Amino acid sequence: MKLIKDIWPRIYDHSDFVDNFEDVMGNRVAEDRFWHRVLRRCIYGCWGHVGHGQYMYMNPYAYWLNWYVMEHTIQDEMGAPQTLYMRPILFDYTWAMVNYIYSCFGFAGFENDRYCCDPSLLTSNPDERWKDYNGKWREYVDPYTLLHMKRDAIPLNKSGKPARPLYHGNMKNAMVVGTRGGGKALRHGTPVLTPDGWFPVEQLRAGDTVTSPDGTPATVTGVFPQGEVMIWRVFFASGRYVDTCRHHQWLVRNRNGADLVVTTEDLWRYPYSFYCPMPRLATVRPPDRSKVVTEEEARRLWSAGYYVYRVGTTYRYVERRRMDPIIGAVPLYEVDHATCIAVDNESHTYVTKDYVVTHNSHISAAIIEHNFIFGGARSLSKSFVEGQVKMDQAIGTIDKTRLYQIAEKFMTSLDAKKDPSPPFDTWFGVRETLTPSGKKRIEPSFLFRYYLGNLTTNTDNKFRAGWLERVDGKLVERGTGSSIILVAYSPNKTNSSDSAAGGRFGFTLIEEAGLLHNLASILTSNKATAERLGRQFGVTLMIGTSNNTNPAPDLKRIFWDPDTYSVMPVKTPFGKHGFFLPAYMTWSECKDEHGNTDWDCVERRIRMHEEEFAKSNDPKVRLDFYIYYPCEPNHMWMSREEPIFDTEALQRRIKQIIVDRPKVIKGHFVGRLFRENSNLEVVTSPSHFDAMIRRGQYGCIAIYEPPMRVRSINKSRDVVEDVVYDMDMSIGKVPKDAYYVVVDPYTQGSLNYKGGSLGAAIVVKNPKYWTCDRKVIVATYYAKPYGGVEEFMEQVLQLCLFYGGGPQMLLYERSTASSGFRVFIMMRGYQELLRIDPVMSSSHKRRINNVTQYGFASPSGNRDKKIAYANNLHLLLNRRLTDECDLRVYDTIEDEALLTQLANFDPDENMDLVSAAMGIPFAIMEDELYDRGHSDLTEMIRDFYEKKR
Repeated sequence: MKLIKDIWPRIYDHSDFVDNFEDVMGNRVAEDRFWHRVLRRCIYGCWGHVGHGQYMYMNPYAYWLNWYVMEHTIQDEMGAPQTLYMRPILFDYTWAMVNYIYSCFGFAGFENDRYCCDPSLLTSNPDERWKDYNGKWREYVDPYTLLHMKRDAIPLNKSGKPARPLYHGNMKNAMVVGTRGGGKALRHGTPVLTPDGWFPVEQLRAGDTVTSPDGTPATVTGVFPQGEVMIWRVFFASGRYVDTCRHHQWLVRNRNGADLVVTTEDLWRYPYSFYCPMPRLATVRPPDRSKVVTEEEARRLWSAGYYVYRVGTTYRYVERRRMDPIIGAVPLYEVDHATCIAVDNESHTYVTKDYVVTHNSHISAAIIEHNFIFGGARSLSKSFVEGQVKMDQAIGTIDKTRLYQIAEKFMTSLDAKKDPSPPFDTWFGVRETLTPSGKKRIEPSFLFRYYLGNLTTNTDNKFRAGWLERVDGKLVERGTGSSIILVAYSPNKTNSSDSAAGGRFGFTLIEEAGLLHNLASILTSNKATAERLGRQFGVTLMIGTSNNTNPAPDLKRIFWDPDTYSVMPVKTPFGKHGFFLPAYMTWSECKDEHGNTDWDCVERRIRMHEEEFAKSNDPKVRLDFYIYYPCEPNHMWMSREEPIFDTEALQRRIKQIIVDRPKVIKGHFVGRLFRENSNLEVVTSPSHFDAMIRRGQYGCIAIYEPPMRVRSINKSRDVVEDVVYDMDMSIGKVPKDAYYVVVDPYTQGSLNYKGGSLGAAIVVKNPKYWTCDRKVIVATYYAKPYGGVEEFMEQVLQLCLFYGGGPQMLLYERSTASSGFRVFIMMRGYQELLRIDPVMSSSHKRRINNVTQYGFASPSGNRDKKIAYANNLHLLLNRRLTDECDLRVYDTIEDEALLTQLANFDPDENMDLVSAAMGIPFAIMEDELYDRGHSDLTEMIRDFYEKKR
């Protein structure tokens, strides 16, 4: 298995990036300096030492993540809910993800630096801004690489201060897809936390050191292999679970607050009755006092991750266990090996691995928050307004009045950020403090911030920044009413995605992007409205998790073809694609104390999983694991259904087509003539129609190989036949048996630009004409014509005639819905085109039950029949083109829409393109059997005459 190792930064010292407000508490002058330093870092980012004498830049979003506060509701010893506030940990993948997203916002490099990220440097007319102080052009480096670059010294600007970031005006979209955020421990080799990292329980020996729940070391006093035992699974309310034996002992607390020792069987008998202490590791301790007198100080402690709760009018900090409610235990009725260990700490407990590493959703939430609070500010001066707002942030308006209103709003915001006593009214949180002389003062607060509104209570504005304002001694909630950001939440995909399409948003977040059927259309539409003078001022961030990427093919196409959709690409051993987060990057047992990945640990764990998969007789065990914990990009598009088609070959072919962009002739028939139109779009998925219809397109004929035409050439009075492939109908004739046309018509009135049905036609070459250098599927027609059913049938008829018009070349799925198609062909006088109902018998003879029936029997409503048809299609697609050629039909398909539906085939779904393609085996195999039977009959007659002689 290939691992992605080179795109993650390794940092061994985070201290320069963490600001501790507690160090200046009580000193107003120091507090002022501290908050303004934080403010500058929130806009400019900062440089810091990362270990081994090297320095690296932390972008504003990553720095803001240091101040981002996550809320967790827990139970106290009396069972009452309490809110715990904590900061996230910056792992190596966190740095990489935030740097990737930040690079999409037009990051161009640093002041007085030799490197630059502006794409204009790659053109013949680069921007003059990107010359260094000596007048030489800077060296181009992609932004993702530059943000991870370590320096021997901090770059300085002309003033001798740390270099600040620079920006160009062309932003990119961002795509982050991958694991769901953490790898759960499997039953075999359950890891146990030690001071040296995580180790499988069966590898521990007496005398080894493990970690107690309070973070202190404990010694293993005994290891007791249990042999093969019945396995039970204990479930926790947090989503954790542990596999153990029936007699395993647990230290728990009951609803009355009493500490007890119970067995797994007790948890099964009394569900929802106990709480399990959660580990409290590496807890940052507050100042040496138990009472926190003011609300302001309580919030400061919350921001640092301390546990603070209200007692009357004051606040207290008390060390308490975090408790995780136990749902109960169930027997798995499985037998496996198990091992118990004993430790010498007071509670005789230790920590097993079942954490979920910080989920990436908090990263996107922090970026949203940063955009709301700072409004996209890149500078603390008016030059930001003059140089950036009018061009990049003015929401694309050409109304000068509106433009100046927006600019004025940004100027007010910037002035507020500079002024120590500003009138904060719209942009970020505030707090009320006292000056040394005793006067009240309003100053910026990075703690008094949270969100107002949600999908149900705030439908007009999906996401709003909020702040607290003190009025008459009370904190009052306020909202910004900002409209520069849209967040598409997963519970309301349809409405939020429609809002995103065409909206002029400086920043759009789409969560669970793989569930959206119209993701490509949203992306294209939002980019079109967020682009002026060829420069994109808006950023769309798409986030998708594995196993939520199958339903819609748009995410896959965008992921593998980032340039077409203006998505910032990342280069890995798998190619150039969107940002992929592998599951192994979130395995906390494979992280060192600085958050860096231990690659030996990753490889050991993957080998352990693969060994377990090899022992299982069920191939779905491996499939289920990689669906949720993908280690390679293709794992994200796995399916639990046993694949009928060669999914790997199809995915490989899709990727190759996206990269190579094979030539295709696009157009429609006008009468008998094919009119080429390069401006038409080839359909890449059924959902693609939604976007095409808005642009006035309703599908087109895509020709991947013109008809094979045979012409006669006179050479020295000899007539020689020459085969050419040409669009000109006047050149030669197409052999009558060269092509088949298979159709999925669905013609009962719904086939128009408003309906949900899709018409599909595929032109296939007869195997007797297959060669290694030619196509098998030579043309396709997918459409929802504006003219409805008749227009679709007319185009299919002309397509048949264009490819020879041979007898019985037209085959379709016979159903009530297709009766109109048969009548149309007959009324036009082309009854000979229709393939009579084929019935293949075991004696390889062709029989006709009823000459009035055409097409092949529909498998609709019969899952087994549909699977059988699909298997026949797979056998045909898996054929080699010739005996001398290794290429299969799979390897020659150039139609992306057909490839996508084959790769995602589901017998329970209606897939129009696959339904049409299912007619290919009937057309080809029936003729082959007929020819074989005719040949056998000829041999029998010849043998008969030979014997009579």
